[in-house]
Amino acid sequence: MARIRKLLVANRGEIAVRIMKTAKRLGIHTVAVYAENDYNTLHVHYADEAFPLGEGKLSDTYLNLDKLENIIGQSEVDAVHPGYGFLSENENFARICEENEVLFVGPSAYAIRMMGDKIKSREIAENAGINISKGVTGSIDEVLSQKQELTYPLLVKASAGGGGKGMRIVEEADDLESALEITAREAKNYFGNEHVYIEHYFRDPRHIEVQILGDKHGNLIHLYERECSLQRRHQKVMEEAPSPSVNETLRKKLTDSALKLAKEIGYYNAGTVEFLVDSEQNIYFLEMNTRIQVEHPVTEKITGIDIVELQINIAEGRTIGLKQSEIQTNGHAIQARLYAENPEMNYQPMAGNLDTIEFPQSNHMRIDTALEQQAYISPDYDPMLAKIIAHGSNRESAIDKLSGYLKNLTIIGKPTNQQFLRFILKQQDFIDNKISTQYLEKHTSEIIDYMNEEKSRVNKEKLVAFFVMHELLPHSQPDNVWQQIGFWRIRKRMFVKLEDKEYRVLINGNYETIDLQVENTSLSVKYSTHNNKLFTVYINNVQEKLKIVKQNNTGAVIQDKGFYFSVNRFDVLNANANEVTRKVNATTQGNIISPVYGRVVSIKVKEGKQVKVGDTLIVVESMKIENNIRAEADIQIGKIHVEEGEQIKDGQELIQVTNSDPA
Repeated sequence: MARIRKLLVANRGEIAVRIMKTAKRLGIHTVAVYAENDYNTLHVHYADEAFPLGEGKLSDTYLNLDKLENIIGQSEVDAVHPGYGFLSENENFARICEENEVLFVGPSAYAIRMMGDKIKSREIAENAGINISKGVTGSIDEVLSQKQELTYPLLVKASAGGGGKGMRIVEEADDLESALEITAREAKNYFGNEHVYIEHYFRDPRHIEVQILGDKHGNLIHLYERECSLQRRHQKVMEEAPSPSVNETLRKKLTDSALKLAKEIGYYNAGTVEFLVDSEQNIYFLEMNTRIQVEHPVTEKITGIDIVELQINIAEGRTIGLKQSEIQTNGHAIQARLYAENPEMNYQPMAGNLDTIEFPQSNHMRIDTALEQQAYISPDYDPMLAKIIAHGSNRESAIDKLSGYLKNLTIIGKPTNQQFLRFILKQQDFIDNKISTQYLEKHTSEIIDYMNEEKSRVNKEKLVAFFVMHELLPHSQPDNVWQQIGFWRIRKRMFVKLEDKEYRVLINGNYETIDLQVENTSLSVKYSTHNNKLFTVYINNVQEKLKIVKQNNTGAVIQDKGFYFSVNRFDVLNANANEVTRKVNATTQGNIISPVYGRVVSIKVKEGKQVKVGDTLIVVESMKIENNIRAEADIQIGKIHVEEGEQIKDGQELIQVTNSDPA
């Protein structure tokens, strides 16, 4: 039996850190790999050794088999763990490990080929007696030749895809060709395989998956099921274990089918068999992921089993060491995926710098992340920032813990889905488990309206008063000399802008209590205590706990009831403000700018061309998503400032407009 003493984690971000934590606990030396733009990230710092992959696209770095094979030789590792995504379901990578006589912490290359290919896996499932949805396979031309005979809606999928990437819903025959082309391009970019297939698209099903583990001695077990129905863009947003939708009869049907499929191909190591479940509790095989899943923590929380540890043991040739009857569940776990995206802009990914990230310490929560106190969110990768996992004695308890944690989490600098997640948990439909894979597609705007209505109810004068108090009182680390000497003694008024509204504040006070007149509202503010950025204050004798993060000498962000409010003084000169404003006006007025960091995939127009409102001008890829930048009016194209393949920043000018109101 081989022992792993040195492990290469061929991945990045939170999953790399999570794997290394278990490896280090087992006394295994860890090795990281990193692209140039990941040099200063947590997975690199956490590893015992790290090797560079250079710079460039994913195909030049984390997907470059030649570079990884060289690193395997240089690092003299005993084993490689691929994590999820990237090369985790690449049979050639598994074979390279075998040829270099290192253990691959995953299934056999044969299993990856058979189950990683969505077409072949469906055939195997059907042969095993498991229901599958109707589908069509073949080249793009072969599929298009049948488009009029197909039953819509259809789901176009990358054959080698996963994680919600490379998927398109097609409602009408006229849209099929475009969906096939885009899906094939994404599949080639992210999975190195441009093959696609289509299947019937179910409306309002449940997405339930079963975690299985097998060893090289033929033993197979399951770790029960997970509910993964809450999705956007076919990518999961929240996961639960056990599923609140599954009774014992359905659970047996799901787990028996999953184990039957795994046995059919002699599967070993960790894998997940995914199913769609309709309203009549009929199950349909969806796919098998031959790797560890993003959502594995909820299974670990309810079973107490470290799946990565079992993966390592199995790779070493050990038996699982567990009988199915010994695996019991305890309580309920829910995972929320924290994304750098704006749900109010159709979940637009947001790359760039995060100023502040603070995950509160909690005995009831598990946080899987590679973020440190400040971080740069690269447009080259998925926008997931962290996985936040709550475990409770029952589902209600887990919901309450997760909701409370999301309320107190602080993340400033770029829009995220933090509050959107919290308000999903408040929806009665979610509480009553009346959800499906299309729930967010139908209810996103409703959730956002509820969220914004609650934010509008926060007392703005209270926040202005707190900000003024914070500006006037000396703290343990005052920002400037005026705070040290208490300049309120000689300055009787302050002008403050909170969000979009301006306030004039009249000041009268002493060291601990300040009386303020905020417009027409009288407020007495008494400073109590503060712990880092969290302050306890009394405003008109009501205790408030408010968090404030200073951003510059005139502005800050205040966090109250989970919401963020930007606040600035405009009675103090900010030396950079006018310069920045002039720069923005000069570069954006009347011209086309990029709303995201990313890479130009395609330029759809030419200089001098007249285009109409809604026409696609440029396609920008950001965080594995293609964004169509469209004309918002009838315009004439002037100079195009970018080229296909070029990396761009948000706010960067892409196209000069010569005439926005053509004659």
